[in-house]
Amino acid sequence: MRDYLYLYSNKSNCLVCSGLEFEDIHNTLNLSHLILLSHDFDDAQRDDKSYLDYCDSHELNSLSSNEIYNFGDLIFSDFDTIEKLGELSELGISELLYFKHKHKP
Repeated sequence: MRDYLYLYSNKSNCLVCSGLEFEDIHNTLNLSHLILLSHDFDDAQRDDKSYLDYCDSHELNSLSSNEIYNFGDLIFSDFDTIEKLGELSELGISELLYFKHKHKP
């Protein structure tokens, strides 16, 4: 655990946090797929339609078991299935990029 904790939650089922270890988030929330908005994780895949990097459950386990601080700033959003990632609208992609840039939903 880091020395600080920041949590933000709203009614749209959104949680923004800082100061938590990724492994704790991964284990607690039972994440299966992540869009990686900011990272230095070499095993990430790229979606051909949205051009967003992501990892599935296999890569997610690798990410969680590594020293997370080696991957730079880690900004991510979870999603249900790979198919849904390819169905993101331009507005949805722009909202994710805004989240990456401003660090708020």
